[in-house]
Amino acid sequence: MKRKPWIMFMAIIVCSFMAFGLIGCVSQEDIDAAVDETTKPYLQQVADLEAEKAELEEDKADLEEQNGELEEYVDELEAQIEELKRINCLSGKHVADLDYNSTFVWADDYSTCTATGFCVNCEEEFTETADKSYDSGLAVARFTCGLESDKLSNVIDATDLTFSSLIELYVEALMGGELDFHITITEDRQQDIAGMITAVLNMPKGILSLTLVGIKTMSNDFSDASMLKKVSLPDALRIEENAFNSCDGLTEIYAPKVQTVGKYAFSNTAIESIDLPEALTVSDYAFYNCKSLTSVKLPKAKIIGADAFGGTALSTLILLAKDDIELGKMNNLKTEDVSLVLDVSKQDEVDVREWSGYTFKSIRFACVDGTTNHTYESISSNNNDTHTFDCATCDETVTECCYGGEATGTKRAECEACGAEHGEFAEHITDPDTDY
Repeated sequence: MKRKPWIMFMAIIVCSFMAFGLIGCVSQEDIDAAVDETTKPYLQQVADLEAEKAELEEDKADLEEQNGELEEYVDELEAQIEELKRINCLSGKHVADLDYNSTFVWADDYSTCTATGFCVNCEEEFTETADKSYDSGLAVARFTCGLESDKLSNVIDATDLTFSSLIELYVEALMGGELDFHITITEDRQQDIAGMITAVLNMPKGILSLTLVGIKTMSNDFSDASMLKKVSLPDALRIEENAFNSCDGLTEIYAPKVQTVGKYAFSNTAIESIDLPEALTVSDYAFYNCKSLTSVKLPKAKIIGADAFGGTALSTLILLAKDDIELGKMNNLKTEDVSLVLDVSKQDEVDVREWSGYTFKSIRFACVDGTTNHTYESISSNNNDTHTFDCATCDETVTECCYGGEATGTKRAECEACGAEHGEFAEHITDPDTDY
């Protein structure tokens, strides 16, 4: 059944009047109370947030103030750091630029290393020298196998290496042109090092230099190693019998701490000079048949074995011990060609050119520095190939052989110290065209 339009309109009018009638029954106070109750929590939250905002603004102001103070403190610290860097650089404690092409130079005995690098602090090139006592620095890197950017293939710590690894490193270094090896080892690894040295057959004589660190007693494993040219033993106290016997390419030995040199230890080598500052005993034949040996210095030696220098070209022998010196038989050394230097306390043991049963070319006495560089206050000839002088340095009155000068067939040599003639006339050389 269709509803009449006018009926629908009347219904809307009636509903509207009813609604207005209901609204009119609610008071304004009730409306305000309802609104307050509804909005009250939100208003409280707004108040709380505003209070928190105020506190944060206060904190922000405090932090900004603190930040300003911190920035001033940081500036002070940076200034102090720069000053410390400057002081460190002035005192030699540079900070090396590892990308710089640094250079390194070893001392002959490998006891020190001198490095030239570039400092990242003062931005200048610097040079420093380090030894094993250093705990930091550019040069000391060479004692721990070098910088990462520039390692030395010939600096080997063999303490924990297997023999095959040792050989591999050695051959690799040789292939790279290295002939100078600095090796740290333990006493029981000497045979391995000797095996390493001889691993490459047919090597030329006298080309390898070897420094062995950590050995107190040097064994005989290196005899006949003809490729050795120079041996440095910075820690050795004893060199055993035959240690380097017949190393006929060996020309130099460095052993600053060694006290005992065994029999035939360096016999049949090409050593040219010896300076063993701590040696007390040089055993029989220790340097026998070293045909190039001309100079020996043993400041503390008390025992010189039989023919320790037999078969050599020895011309200078320096023995400076103040105690009694036991000199073995020298059947194969022409002592008349040897200039001997003794401690000044030995004057009473010397008769012109004779000492300990042997006649020498000359006998002189050392000053306090261990050399014959006396300071003459007065000097006079004794007319028996000796002279006497007072030394202002060692405060001794010394009588010793005349020395120096060159003899001719008609005139004896003239002493460099006192000016008197000494020695023998030079032998005449017969000229068949004039001599009859």
